[in-house]
Order: sequence, then C-alpha cells, then structure tokens
Amino acid sequence: PATVLLFNGLFLLTEHAPLSEPLFGFLVAASLLATVRAAERSGWWAPAAGMLIAAATLVRTVGLLLVAVTIVYLAVAGGAPLRRRLARAGAGAGVALALIAGYVGVQRAHSSVTGLTESDGRIAYAVAAPFADCSHFPPPPGTRGLCQSAAQRHGSSNQYLWGYPDRGPIP
Repeated sequence: PATVLLFNGLFLLTEHAPLSEPLFGFLVAASLLATVRAAERSGWWAPAAGMLIAAATLVRTVGLLLVAVTIVYLAVAGGAPLRRRLARAGAGAGVALALIAGYVGVQRAHSSVTGLTESDGRIAYAVAAPFADCSHFPPPPGTRGLCQSAAQRHGSSNQYLWGYPDRGPIP
C-alpha cells in the first residue's frame, strides 16, 4: 500500500503499459546475462550490464529497482577478490547511473519535469473519484471543486480518465 501512495496512479499505469513488455523483457533478460557473465569474467560485461539495465529502466521505470539488484550482485557474486568485485560493481553502476541521469537531464531541459515520468495525479483522481465522498472528510485546499455528489459520479474510473465519447474528457 505504501508504494501506491509513493508512486501515484499515473506512474503505476505507465509502468504497466502492455506495449512495453516485450522490449522490457528482452532488456532485462539481456542485462541478466551480462550480469552473470560479468561475475564470471572481467572486461566489458559489467558496463554492458549497467547499460542494458539502464535501458530497461528507461522503457519501464520499475527497472530502477533492478539497477540496485544488479549492482549488489556484481559486488558480491563471483570468486574474485573484493577489490575487483567492487570495481566491477562500480563500472556497472557508473554506466547505468550516467545513462539514467542523462535521460533525466534531457527530460528536465525539454519539459521542466525532473524525473523519469511525469506524475500529475490524474490517474489517482480517476481511481478515487467514483467512490470518494467529500462529506465524510475535509478535502485538501483547492480540491473542493473535484468533489461530486453521488448523483454526479460516473460508474468507472476509465470514464474519469478518458471521458465520454459524446461529452469529452471529464475535468
């Protein structure tokens, strides 16, 4: 439940867009292969793992958790000395974080949003609007206009998000 509150509905909806699944799955599988190879061998496998998991993160932001998992795995797996394992983890982390930070910087320059996604709360409102009853709680300042009586409510959260074909989007 805390995750739902931390990442609002637009973020969660974007995370589960069905068209991103094949590419995301491929990138995660490729990053897992590179990560396991990096634990067995030195060379370019660790930076490749970082690049692939960063690419997966840019396709679906849930991959951000996998960046941490990849870095930890590179630091602890394999029979190499600790110094070599930490260097391997640092190489993978450096590439992954540089790519993700670069994407965030470009997004900030073009949209004034600092982050991987733009979360404006529209999805969260669409999910809560069909059942929220403002007579049972004081609405936050500036949100009183979003409160509707039971007669004004629509039956589906999709109707709040996408609107009715004959009436356009619901404000």
